[in-house]
Amino acid sequence: IASCANVAPRIAVDIYEKFVAGDMKGALDAQFAFSALRIAADGDLLSADERAEIDRHCAALTDAIARAQDTVAVYHATEALASATETFAARRMNRSIRNALAGKNIDELELPK
Repeated sequence: IASCANVAPRIAVDIYEKFVAGDMKGALDAQFAFSALRIAADGDLLSADERAEIDRHCAALTDAIARAQDTVAVYHATEALASATETFAARRMNRSIRNALAGKNIDELELPK
């Protein structure tokens, strides 16, 4: 489950319901709402150029989905967007881990046995 689903569960449900109903554009629009939340929370981790690249790939994916019969274009646009956001996702994860471990002593952590 996406961490954003804890903050905005209605969006997560919208993505699922629209996908199941076959409304790919609606599901994608809802997914982009999650993207806006992620960028609002951690946008400082992106340069202006990185943000522009992500926006460009989002637009390309939206365009590919509008031509839904072209599944190859949707696949490639999805892969390109995933690639463009990989570094951002890693930075977000690193920040989350850093925040979770801040002020903790390694000996105090409960580790699975």
